[in-house]
Amino acid sequence: MDDIKIFSIIKKAYLSDKATLLNKEKNGISKLVLVVEKNSNKHLIKKATSVLFGVEVVSVNIINILGKNKLSQRRFLYKENDYKKAIVTIKFDIKKSNNQINASIDKNKIYDSYDKSVDNFISSNTEN
Repeated sequence: MDDIKIFSIIKKAYLSDKATLLNKEKNGISKLVLVVEKNSNKHLIKKATSVLFGVEVVSVNIINILGKNKLSQRRFLYKENDYKKAIVTIKFDIKKSNNQINASIDKNKIYDSYDKSVDNFISSNTEN
């Protein structure tokens, strides 16, 4: 499959209260809610998500959302665009997430030592 096609399947992340609650990790499994192209199917979404985000995809659910009819302030009737929403269940490797936590702790140590060295440099220059 073309890389160009993979990058064009996923349009953006869908943000809402429910999508945020679904994104919380439980036992190494989390869910992403994405807005995807109308003509994409589950197989394409699964492949695109695994390639772009580098995670193992467990399942994909798709919902077609019809645009609402709206009335503007000038009493003009218009219709919002239709779109397709995908709920992608992904599996995290718990060992990798623990290593990332350890790496972030090491980064904090590095930042602390950097701050101390900057403070020492500033104090030595202000004394002269």
